[in-house]
Amino acid sequence: MDRRTRATAKRLLVGISLIWLALGTWLAFFALPPDEVQTINSPEVKDRMRDECSGSFQERYRCKEAIILEIGQDSFANMTLRLVLVVSVPLLAAVAYHTLCRPDPVTRLPIPDTVAWRSPPPFIPRPSERPERPERTFAAAEPPPPPPDDDWKRRAQERITNARPPGPLDEAPDDE
Repeated sequence: MDRRTRATAKRLLVGISLIWLALGTWLAFFALPPDEVQTINSPEVKDRMRDECSGSFQERYRCKEAIILEIGQDSFANMTLRLVLVVSVPLLAAVAYHTLCRPDPVTRLPIPDTVAWRSPPPFIPRPSERPERPERTFAAAEPPPPPPDDDWKRRAQERITNARPPGPLDEAPDDE
């Protein structure tokens, strides 16, 4: 398959996939029939809880909790199935396109018989053809100036020790 045909097929696939995603999203999620996905507040669920759950408070609570869990699981499964149907078709089409319409492998240029395998490539000059470089001479750099005579550490320690006079907490307690 040549490059132009692959490009046309790719554009066609992207267009069809976008139309599928838009139409599928609209039909699967926005144009839902009211009875497909039920919530706790829907009238059908409230009627079901009122009709099926009776007895003591604990029995009614367990019954309603079981109904709520069942409805939640059914709604989750329904929405997940819709999402998979909407997304999987373009995904499978992309995989099929990339599998079937791979570009041709790189065509290698024929190597002439006059070039030896171990010779350097033609764009790198051979050592005998390289121009001579003049030797570089480096001047000795001057040593850096000595640091100023500043004993900051000693001054900081003196400030710490002379900061406050010793108080009653600084003296060691007498053990008598």
